[in-house]
Amino acid sequence: MAKKPLYFWTDLPDEQLLEMRICDLGLKIKNSWIEKLVDKLHKELEKKNLKFKPHVWTSDDWYSPDGIPGFAVPFYLLHPRLIQLEKKIIGEAEGETKDWCMQLMRHETGHAIDNAFGLRKRKSRQKLFGLTSVEYPESYIPNQHNKNFVAHLGYDYAQAHPDEDWAETFAVWLTPGSKWKTVYAEWACIEKLELLDEIMNDIKGTRPVKSNKEKIDHVSTLTMTLGEYYKLKTERLGILTPDRIFDELRNVFVPDLYSDKLEASSFLKRGKKELCREIALRSKSKKRAINNTLGKLVHYCQEKNLKLATSESVAHKRILAVLTKNSRKYFRNDNKVFM
Repeated sequence: MAKKPLYFWTDLPDEQLLEMRICDLGLKIKNSWIEKLVDKLHKELEKKNLKFKPHVWTSDDWYSPDGIPGFAVPFYLLHPRLIQLEKKIIGEAEGETKDWCMQLMRHETGHAIDNAFGLRKRKSRQKLFGLTSVEYPESYIPNQHNKNFVAHLGYDYAQAHPDEDWAETFAVWLTPGSKWKTVYAEWACIEKLELLDEIMNDIKGTRPVKSNKEKIDHVSTLTMTLGEYYKLKTERLGILTPDRIFDELRNVFVPDLYSDKLEASSFLKRGKKELCREIALRSKSKKRAINNTLGKLVHYCQEKNLKLATSESVAHKRILAVLTKNSRKYFRNDNKVFM
């Protein structure tokens, strides 16, 4: 009997793929593009004369567990089909490009090296960055003009928690060619960068206090299905799914019963820019969030092969009214970043 190919699921339609358990996807870092980036990360650490190489495993998100000198990368990065699914449901696939992935790896290494050397115990770090014991918020509202924090990952992530401030500062310090001494010379956070530089000089050439290779929630242990994973993730992030919008637009979009009707996706693509502008003007929401939602609606209409049930002008007015009226519900997380 012929053996199934390793990634036999790549051609499955979304409905069937979502029924698969994550642990059954057969995902491995070895020989993947992620493995090459891990090697690159290790070389960056070597160039800084640090005797530390974080171990990396696959799980359901980016994270470095407390006390573990390593970090996890999300499973979806290990195959283009899963990246596609993540983008379709979530709106983006965090770390999908090489540069973005390296940014995130440097950030997680900041947490991992903290765990490896117990750096959070240093009084000088506690004084400038704050205490690790501060409770993590469920969400935060970043200030883009705050010069007390470095700018590395998006959403001004350094402002979320003292440990994220540390990890972001480390990432800037580690990034080749970052020229942090010049770039941040006039920023208040230069003091944090200089302290981190001192601490890294202190531990150069020394071996980590912790060197365990524990892999929390390794992908091989994740028995939830992809559908269950995305249900939890969309709820946690407060993401509005297209089918919920469609419930309020049933009188605008209809199944393809009449071939002479205009395709809903074509109409939305053509009017997306103007709809985005008008909704933003009326609701005071940011265009990025509105554009993201409209993009998902386009994909939804393509998949369901929906047509316009009304004239274009009526459809435009109805969509504008529904999304503007529900702007607080649909775009309420626009300025808030969920952890």
